[in-house]
Amino acid sequence: MSMGLPEKLKERLEGKRFRKVELLAPWGGKKWWIAVRRHLYHIFVIAYENGRIEVDTGPVRTSDEIWDYLDRKKYGRKYREAKTEEEKEKVRKKRVEEEKRILEDFKQRRFEKYLRMKRKDIVYYAKEHMWADEIARRLSNKYGFEIKFNIDVESGFITTFDSTQMSDEQLIDEVLKRVDAMVEAGKMLESEDMMNEFLISRGFEAREDGASQGVVGKEESINDDHLR
Repeated sequence: MSMGLPEKLKERLEGKRFRKVELLAPWGGKKWWIAVRRHLYHIFVIAYENGRIEVDTGPVRTSDEIWDYLDRKKYGRKYREAKTEEEKEKVRKKRVEEEKRILEDFKQRRFEKYLRMKRKDIVYYAKEHMWADEIARRLSNKYGFEIKFNIDVESGFITTFDSTQMSDEQLIDEVLKRVDAMVEAGKMLESEDMMNEFLISRGFEAREDGASQGVVGKEESINDDHLR
């Protein structure tokens, strides 16, 4: 029995020796989709009924990063100190409002004010997202197709193309090129040397080990999902 297009693509991806390649059940308008499992950032290849093919990688958990920053900054302490349910609800609402404001700033690429802040965790998150934008720009130039870094609650790199006039082999070859680009994007995002070089070229301080990643002791970190 001959293989269909998704099965052929899965086989070709498996030949690249990824940790795991899965053909997933379609849902939400997807015709088919494939997950390429990697150590840190997974890659997804999604085919839609209209012929649009999307290749993306991630996630960078932007909302979680902002939430952790706000927890360490003040809201975790304020919530613990609140004496009534009404006071707790006020803390929660203020925190949600500030999280939305920061996320919107990140979406609009308003990173500068966060780069000037004293809190090293939010400075790192701003630098990380600014570097990801630069990665997308560089790889778009290198590969000759558009790659974007989409910022939202979960952020990630994405590239798309129209496959309606393509043969199966043309589509597979195009996907493989874009998967290669997503692999490179993930490696660049993990590279401290490349990130530091970029930051210095833009006049910003290179990130510091440990502290810049928002690493704190257990006594400072609060498991407070009830605040969301």
